[in-house]
Amino acid sequence: MATETTTLTDEQIEQGREATFSTNNPYCPCDSKTMRKAARWAEQAVLQSDQVQAWKRDAGRYRWLKANIQDGYGLPGGYYIPDEDTHTWDKTIGAAMKQKP
Repeated sequence: MATETTTLTDEQIEQGREATFSTNNPYCPCDSKTMRKAARWAEQAVLQSDQVQAWKRDAGRYRWLKANIQDGYGLPGGYYIPDEDTHTWDKTIGAAMKQKP
C-alpha cells in the first residue's frame, strides 16, 4: 500500500528563497539552483525519516482496515477490534492483514 507524497514545486521553493534571503542583493548567498538542491535534499531526508515512514505504515494499515472491517468490528482471519482497547489495534490489524492478501 503505497502512500503518495507531494513535494514542493520549484515555484514554491523560489518563493521560500525570496522570503528568506535578500534576493535583490547581488551578493545574496543563495541562488535559485542552490536553494532547489537544498530543499530537495531536505525533502528527501524528511520523507525517509523513521517518523514519516511510521506515518505511512499507519496510513496503509488504516486504509486496509477501512476496506476490510466487517460488521461488529470483525476482521479477516477471525480477528476483532475492541472499542475499549485501542492500544492493541495496530497488532490486531497487522495480524489480520497477514491473513488476507
